[in-house]
Amino acid sequence: VASFEAHPDYIWRLAVHPTSSILLTGSDDMTVKAWDWDKQWKCIQVYEGHTHYIMSVTFNPKDANMFASACLDRTVKMWSLGSGTA
Repeated sequence: VASFEAHPDYIWRLAVHPTSSILLTGSDDMTVKAWDWDKQWKCIQVYEGHTHYIMSVTFNPKDANMFASACLDRTVKMWSLGSGTA
């Protein structure tokens, strides 16, 4: 069992990549982070751009290299793995 501090504020959502070793976390710190469990839970990317708490994160079922985040700033942002901009 692994345990690590992923964000400095509450974590509301997790999303597990369907085929690779990536876990996404969405937090009240207004970021989504990508973690690789094959690399001892190393943070491999931080996604910034929301202006309020992130309430949902989910992978695109037709393209697992894309995911969406939903936020209390009333926006949904589409992201690509490996790119830090929506």
